Amino acid sequence: MNDTKDGCKCQNPKQIMVDGICKDPDPNCHLTHLVNPNECKCISGAISGTDNKCICDTSAGYIEQENACVCNTDKGYALDPVDGKCACDTSKGFTQKSDGTCGKEQGAGDQIAHANIPADSLFESGKAEIKPEAKSKLDAFITKAKESNIDLSNSDEYCLVIVGKTDHQGFKSTSKYYGKGGGNQKLSEDRANAVKDYIKTPFNENAIRTVGVAATDCPTPKKGESKANETCRRVDIIMLAGSCSENFNTTDWITGVAKAQDAINLIKDTLNK
Repeated sequence: MNDTKDGCKCQNPKQIMVDGICKDPDPNCHLTHLVNPNECKCISGAISGTDNKCICDTSAGYIEQENACVCNTDKGYALDPVDGKCACDTSKGFTQKSDGTCGKEQGAGDQIAHANIPADSLFESGKAEIKPEAKSKLDAFITKAKESNIDLSNSDEYCLVIVGKTDHQGFKSTSKYYGKGGGNQKLSEDRANAVKDYIKTPFNENAIRTVGVAATDCPTPKKGESKANETCRRVDIIMLAGSCSENFNTTDWITGVAKAQDAINLIKDTLNK
């Protein structure tokens, strides 16, 4: 009998159950994944994709999980109890953006993503060429930025600040950068620009600002103390909500020490939030 069934499954794997009765499927139905077992159509949250196979509708906030389509909570979606569909989770501050995705309302100066990377792990001593083995650290920041629900092509939505820092240690004359003060200043600038050149691809270059501050923010060593301080030698990358002009009230970013100090204060204020 064609209504013979094992639990909720037809004994004949080629049949589907319709209203409790096992029947041969519609010969025109070729959907093979995420299919409603009672009908020849995709389950809730899925759409017909390539090769007439069902796939979860990511544009509507769904992801596949254990052969089902569920709301993508990592992207700010939750199940709406009224219509049973995925919607922006307003209880967690998510609202629908102009592109249809979910995002949090953020004001200028709010931190979106941040990375504090020791310079010693990125560069050889006295150099500004990124080590091949260190690129994964910068790739991790790029991934974090892409997952932020910010439109990276729109420079009005964010400002990416890259700050190169050194300690008070001078460099040997054999180094490309040498001497005190000036050498460290150029080194910090070149390192910030090296990081920019590596990570800039997914970003709008109009939204990127770089600055080298040398050892401006590094504690001055006391008499008898070493001038080397590895905690000072680093590159800070901060992605802020709002355009750069909103955050800094100027389009002329590199204008000397004043702008360098702005960057330092920005880092401090952001990390203290």
